[in-house]
Amino acid sequence: MLLTFGIALSGSGCGRSGSPDAAFVQIRDEMRRGQLDAALHDVDAAFARYQSGPELAARFRVQKAHILMLRGSYSESLQLLNEPLPAALVRSDSEVQRKMVQGLALNYLQQFDTSDQAIAEAEKMVATTRSALIGDVAQARGTLELNRGDYSRAAAAFHVAATDARERNLPRAELNAVASLGNVAMWQEHYDEALDHFKLALEKSRSVGAAVVEAKTLGNLGWNYSAVGDFDNAENLLSDAVKKSAQAGLVGDQTYWLNSLAGVYFQQHRYAEADSLAHKAYGLAEGQDDKGTVTQCLNTLSEIALAIGHLDNAEKSNREATQIENAGLDQFGIHYSQLIEGRVEVGRRHHQAAEASFQKLLADPKVETALKWEAHARLAQVFAAEKQPAKAEGEFRRAIETVQNAQRSVHRDEFRVSFLSSAIEFYDAYVNFLVEQKRPLDALKIADLSRAQTLEEGLSSSAPKEPAKSAFNPQSIARRLNSTLLFYWLAEGRSYLWGRGEVLSPVIFRSARSARNRQRGRQETLFSFGCACRKTHPQKFAGRNPSRRQFELAEF
Repeated sequence: MLLTFGIALSGSGCGRSGSPDAAFVQIRDEMRRGQLDAALHDVDAAFARYQSGPELAARFRVQKAHILMLRGSYSESLQLLNEPLPAALVRSDSEVQRKMVQGLALNYLQQFDTSDQAIAEAEKMVATTRSALIGDVAQARGTLELNRGDYSRAAAAFHVAATDARERNLPRAELNAVASLGNVAMWQEHYDEALDHFKLALEKSRSVGAAVVEAKTLGNLGWNYSAVGDFDNAENLLSDAVKKSAQAGLVGDQTYWLNSLAGVYFQQHRYAEADSLAHKAYGLAEGQDDKGTVTQCLNTLSEIALAIGHLDNAEKSNREATQIENAGLDQFGIHYSQLIEGRVEVGRRHHQAAEASFQKLLADPKVETALKWEAHARLAQVFAAEKQPAKAEGEFRRAIETVQNAQRSVHRDEFRVSFLSSAIEFYDAYVNFLVEQKRPLDALKIADLSRAQTLEEGLSSSAPKEPAKSAFNPQSIARRLNSTLLFYWLAEGRSYLWGRGEVLSPVIFRSARSARNRQRGRQETLFSFGCACRKTHPQKFAGRNPSRRQFELAEF
């Protein structure tokens, strides 16, 4: 954020000059470079030096609150901002900054109504005083509206911020707005569009030396890749985001990306590494103000515990997350916690309670798409356990339809093949269900559906189309070719071999290559029809909630 105090952006460091203007320049330059630890040290020194002057002390106090907000110390930042400014600064940019930073801190504490009031006051001031901070206030407005789910208003605000920055030749501020438009696209599950914004932001952040924006962009790019099942790229980007955030003093972001990286390790079945990293993130999150990150860590720990059969640990972590959410301290993790609650009940064989949890989740129209298809599939498995096959099949079909609709919205070639790995577990569950129902040909149809979708999406250079409605009759193909066709479905749990349209026997895939992949934490699913085959990783959607690491401020 550019804070215009009527001073020149030049001068020596505050430790070598008696000028308060030089101190502000030094601190802002450190903030621009992402050196928040150094900026915090220097603002404390400047505040101590100039505290006898009420106006200078107030300006340095607001600047310190600004730095604390960027670091994720929201409560401490608000304590400094609650003190009114001297009368001489009431209609200055310092007051605009105070209200704006106050609004952002409240936003990250998920106190959206009071955040709205603070940002509205800042908007009123920039309109009446013709403040140079109009673009920065628009950026703050967009950040709030993004968290409130008003995507059109958020995008409009970010466009205002970008236009203002472009007109005033403020590359960091324009960069921030462009990156924020990537967040808008990502929250709307427009992953192709988000990738374009983030790649552009990453390139520009490196060219202008904007370390804070670079760190945030790396993390959001990683999250975006994990959302479409590309866990290799996600791992690399999130690892870089953790390092860059630590270097920039972004403690809150560092914690958030650590947990996101733990989620990627979990998807790769690297459970020991995932558990270690998630516990590290949780330990850091407990000492911070952002309870949303705490619940994210707890939900990751629950998911890992469920995967390795530690039901009591999963229930304990889920209970802690739910308590935070019920206290009104986090709204973003509620859907994820409800899903995990249902899964714990399934593990306890409390089928009615599990059904209630999944139905409650599906009744919410705001539930994320990946959670929706998983809830349908989990509910289907509950109905199957209760010997209600008709209901189970209905839920499986809804799960597959949700996956297909989401996959059709992805247009980028590199995402089409990886996307199905986000949901292959539930195709596998459907195949197992149909085999258990003595319907081998129907099971083969579902297996072939996932294979055909992957080949069609991966080989097509045009936008994805509705799948063709063709008859599936392998027996007639075999008769026409006078050949025996063998169909394989190789999965993490049970694998199958079909011949003559029937399941001939269960197949357990134990090749040396598969063993090596399991050691790396990767499991393969392969479906073969003649020479056409599909290979992908049968992992679930990595990020249950859209990344909340936003681009608040570019110039200071």
